[in-house]
Amino acid sequence: MQFLVCSLPRSRSFWLSRFLSYRDWHCGHDEIRRFRTMADVRSWLSQPCTGSAETAAAPFWRMASGMRIVTIRRPVTEVIASLARFGFDPLMTRPLLVRLNRKLDQIEHRVPGVLSVPFADLTSEETCARVFEFCLPYRHDHDWWRVHAEANLQVSLLAQARYAEANLPQIQKMAKIAKHEMLQGLRGEIERPDGVTIQEEPYDVVWRDAKALFAQHCVDIGESPDYHLGLNSNLYDTLADAGAWQIITARANGRMFGYVSAIIGPSLKGTDLPTATQLGMFVSPDARGMNLPIRMQRRAIEQYVKRGVRDVIFRSGANGAGPAMGAVYRRVGAKPIGEYYEMEIAA
Repeated sequence: MQFLVCSLPRSRSFWLSRFLSYRDWHCGHDEIRRFRTMADVRSWLSQPCTGSAETAAAPFWRMASGMRIVTIRRPVTEVIASLARFGFDPLMTRPLLVRLNRKLDQIEHRVPGVLSVPFADLTSEETCARVFEFCLPYRHDHDWWRVHAEANLQVSLLAQARYAEANLPQIQKMAKIAKHEMLQGLRGEIERPDGVTIQEEPYDVVWRDAKALFAQHCVDIGESPDYHLGLNSNLYDTLADAGAWQIITARANGRMFGYVSAIIGPSLKGTDLPTATQLGMFVSPDARGMNLPIRMQRRAIEQYVKRGVRDVIFRSGANGAGPAMGAVYRRVGAKPIGEYYEMEIAA
């Protein structure tokens, strides 16, 4: 079983990462800052003989299910003062540290078997021995402790700050994804619906009711759950006002389980041949076994025919379940006509 040490900064977390790296076991330090996807998290959690001492992981404690957890408690005022000596503005650090400290409280109240240790007691061999034997499957090693007790081990705060600043967009995106995943895990078991209705719905209704699906769709393709909020909403609204959107949804007991969207517009092949360009399809993981991709796709085609569409462009994306969509398109009668390529040009 792995272990996790959670603390505020300036709480001997780096020292503990070295002290708890013993024999076959390795203890990392602030590994969370390197994660970019949930696959990174799962890969890290799959490693045997692994632990980590983290100063920013407390808000994500629900992902540490089954791990041994230690909290190191240092008063927030002391941490602020320590960071100020390195040039960090107390007005900037205080709100963040207060929130992190509350998360440490939450861990201690909600996770069974947490070992809570006062920061000041880490100067004691007895306390360090408790932490050592709690995290590792070994008896305390006095010689190992003595070597580390005499060492002044500190991470470079300035280097960490530079890293965080340079990677801030990726770190913030990963934090949003992790929060989304944790909230998904709190939903509990979803009751299977009795029946599913496949239908066309107006753009504004879908935008209102599909927020949870949009968020999960974004996460599945490697974006943050609020990525869709940054899209060109003005253009989306303009297309909706022009009646250019066609959105097919799958609902059961009022809840939306999936959607497939397309833009219908003029064709370069002729003035009387409108073209449907299919943009996105998503099906909730809760709808497994309901065959919604095929069912929604067939209903979409029925609606295309009613609107006079004779030419449909399908896209099999490169992210999420996109590569598998080709099989769905072939099943409804579509044929591959080439590949899409995208190039992003720097300004």
